[in-house]
Amino acid sequence: MPSGFDQLTKLQTLSNFVIGKGDGHLIRELKSLSNLGGNFRLSGLENVNGRDAREVRLNEKPGIDGLELHWSTNLENYTRKEEVEKQVLDFLCPQKKLEQHIIENYGGAKFASWIGDSSFKNLLFSKLRSCKNCKSLPSVGRLPLLKDLSIIGFHEKEWDACEGDEKVLKFPILRELSIVNCPKLLGRLPTHVSSLQKLKIRTYTSLVVSISSFPSPCGLRIEGCAELVDVCSSPAKEELESLSLHGLSLVGHRSIDVSFCPQLHSLETEEAELQPDKVSLVESLWICGCERLNRLPKALHKLTFLTVMSISGCPGLLPPTSELSQLMVVEILEPFQSAWSASPPFENYATKIYRSLVEWGLHRLTSLQELTIRGEGCSNVVSFPEEGIGMMLPPSLTSIRLSNFKNLEFIFSEGFQGLSTLRNLFIYSCPKLTYIPEKDMVLSLGYLYILFCPLLKEECSSDKGREWSKISHIPRAQIDFKSVIPRESD
Repeated sequence: MPSGFDQLTKLQTLSNFVIGKGDGHLIRELKSLSNLGGNFRLSGLENVNGRDAREVRLNEKPGIDGLELHWSTNLENYTRKEEVEKQVLDFLCPQKKLEQHIIENYGGAKFASWIGDSSFKNLLFSKLRSCKNCKSLPSVGRLPLLKDLSIIGFHEKEWDACEGDEKVLKFPILRELSIVNCPKLLGRLPTHVSSLQKLKIRTYTSLVVSISSFPSPCGLRIEGCAELVDVCSSPAKEELESLSLHGLSLVGHRSIDVSFCPQLHSLETEEAELQPDKVSLVESLWICGCERLNRLPKALHKLTFLTVMSISGCPGLLPPTSELSQLMVVEILEPFQSAWSASPPFENYATKIYRSLVEWGLHRLTSLQELTIRGEGCSNVVSFPEEGIGMMLPPSLTSIRLSNFKNLEFIFSEGFQGLSTLRNLFIYSCPKLTYIPEKDMVLSLGYLYILFCPLLKEECSSDKGREWSKISHIPRAQIDFKSVIPRESD
């Protein structure tokens, strides 16, 4: 930044003050800018020492309600001076009415005490990002009005998210908690979070998550936790490890997203199955890469608000045993190799999950509007729905997506009977597919999209193709990114 800022004593807005190499002393010029307000960001703090930072006097600038402190992202550890950075952070203490702060790429081993000081009674939002040398979190649980806490990219050293005074575990009005890319995080999450509405956890190896600690309703997104437990099912601490073999309770949570949790066997504990007087508020259920998951809740039909379910990479999962008439969106996606353990061959898994779904009966999903199925590994499937088994698709369907069935040859017309509300049909990567349903079965169709299906493309691209008469009535049709109805001009 150029010099001379100290003359702008009436300046009220300065969104980003950047300190270049060798210009650390220029930060002193902020001392005179007592009228600064709104959001204020300081960048390039690796070029500042403690003496210069002391002169800024952020605590004398009452108009600043949002503060961002940034150290550069491309610094090597051997070039960093942890004690200097700690001094800089200490001296950049803002005024007590601050509402939000972001600390990014800070290189000290310990945070400044002001970050978790209970005297910051107006602080609503805190984000700590890529502070790789820190061994512990600041005492943010003492912030009385904190509503949103994000912890991102702490991955150089092991630390305990909840070490220290028991008071730091209490977040009386915390609504959103995000912990992302912290693979060496130890211990367990805060438990006194009675107001939590959204929990996001991604990329862990050692964290223990106690689901029943979180209130109802709460949206959960959990990815890559080594252990999921439900402490309500047993008061004995020594039994927590075994509880991950039973599962977690769904009761009361609005949105569940669980990914890459290798020990998860079930979504409800045997001791805490869903009860009639505790009908869950779950609206969406997303499960990915949980290789030991073997069953869905026995009382899944009691999740009366559940309308969206997506399952992928769960080779041991059996189909539900109860009616799911409330579901509106279903996705059965492809298997894949997990980073946690070796998956079984695609062929075995894909055939099993697809066959189970078909045998269970898609027609039982009487409210289903959107259906997505990816068929990697289903080499024995030559028709959809399969000919000769009498399976019908739910008449409520408005959208169907089929992809990656390498030997699929035709879409069976009789299975499409009664789909009077079907508006969209998407077909991807089915290289042997040649035939689509008869015109009478898809009269309501408003949009057809075909991609990477060379044989079907040949039959549908012009009025000379054998399938053209089946699609000519459709208002919009695209094949391999090109519009055929209405036809693009050459």
